[in-house]
Order: sequence, then C-alpha cells, then structure tokens
Amino acid sequence: MVYRIHVSLRETQPLIWRPIELSSKTTLKQFHRILQIAMGWENYHLHEYIVDGRRYGTPDPTYDDLGEVVRESGVRLAAVLPH
Repeated sequence: MVYRIHVSLRETQPLIWRPIELSSKTTLKQFHRILQIAMGWENYHLHEYIVDGRRYGTPDPTYDDLGEVVRESGVRLAAVLPH
C-alpha cells in the first residue's frame, strides 16, 4: 500500500507544503528522515509523533519513563495511519 501524505506548515504565508508518497512499510524513523529531506531541514530539532495519545520517537532515559515513548524505528506507517 502507498500513502499519499500532504505535509504543511502552520501559520505560514504563503502556505508551505509538500506532497509525499510513502510505502506502508516505511518506519516512523524513515519518515522523519524523508520529512527532513522533503522540507529542506537539517535535523536540528527534536521530534516526536503523537498518534491517538501514544508517543513515538527516540526515548530519552533522562526525561521519559520506561515505555512512555515507543521507539520510532520499529513502528511502520501501516500501524499508525488509517487505511
């Protein structure tokens, strides 16, 4: 399955957006890297995905309790996006 995702930045004039097509097998970690490239970003900021109240990203043992953040490298888009 292929997902067509419309990524846009809030509160920009003119609107900045990119269409991205990804395999349902793409992990959230891979999606993060693809977003960096598509938007012309250089990976300077921390990131996290929140889906249905669940946090996905890179757990930080200094701030996050065990199990509070699901490691993004093992989660595929098909597991968090609707069909």
